[in-house]
Amino acid sequence: MKHHYNVLSLPGRCYLSALDMLCVPLIGRLRNDAAPPTVKNILICNGVHIGDVVLTTTCCQWIKNRFPDCKIGFLAGSWSREVAEAHPLVDRVHVVDHWFLNRSDTAMTQRVSHYVKQIMGVLREINAASYDCAVDCYPYYPNSSVLL
Repeated sequence: MKHHYNVLSLPGRCYLSALDMLCVPLIGRLRNDAAPPTVKNILICNGVHIGDVVLTTTCCQWIKNRFPDCKIGFLAGSWSREVAEAHPLVDRVHVVDHWFLNRSDTAMTQRVSHYVKQIMGVLREINAASYDCAVDCYPYYPNSSVLL
């Protein structure tokens, strides 16, 4: 069975174009700042499956090399949370099971309901952690960009 969810649809392209139009002026303004920002908390996101999360954790060392005193948070699905929890450079783990990526045998309505409930809790956690920046390491939709 061939999956087509990696191909960006017309609504997806429209969403990204609108996002670009809103963010470009902000990014241009940030580039003119004289001093680089101080980063104390970074959130890395990859809610896909275990292999992707293993590869994403390699970013932690690069981040620590650049910002040695920063705290690293990781947003993952419950199916791969152990990878993030076991990583020595990850300080905090947040969990969201996206309904589309959830491979459980439960009904679609239950998966969507579970996802919505998790979003409310994880948004409170992310706001409480006061992350300075977030990086979503999954380039396809659905990813965590809506939460960030």
